[in-house]
Amino acid sequence: MQRIIDRAVDLYTSEHLPMLQAELTGADLWKTGGYDPVAGLDPEFDGIDPDPEPDESGQPFLFTLGGLAEETRPEPTLPRPPLSESEKQQLRREVELADRQASSVGNEVCFALLMHQARIQGAIARFVEPQVQAMLDDLSKHLEQPE
Repeated sequence: MQRIIDRAVDLYTSEHLPMLQAELTGADLWKTGGYDPVAGLDPEFDGIDPDPEPDESGQPFLFTLGGLAEETRPEPTLPRPPLSESEKQQLRREVELADRQASSVGNEVCFALLMHQARIQGAIARFVEPQVQAMLDDLSKHLEQPE
């Protein structure tokens, strides 16, 4: 659901909120870049450490992806120029509009899911609950009885 909302807000921002869009895309110009081993990975890899644990042999790695990222990190760029007071006000208004859009799209998604509530509950009862019950049964077989 979050991805649907984020995508809709990104589209709305790019079409209707020019200052916020410039701020968001321009923010990349002020970041220090370099190699990022987790950039562009599929969502299922979020939070996974790209470097494996060392094996039992105690031999060090020739390099690690985290080490490469540190070595290629460029020097920090110049500080960003401050916004004027009117620019700050406009940016606040556009952020508020983007927040309203996110809330609106979130409500639409929730109402769409509500219309499918019976089908979702049926699918959970049919597919998910038996798997959870099987895992609990398997777990209970391997637990020792308390003394």
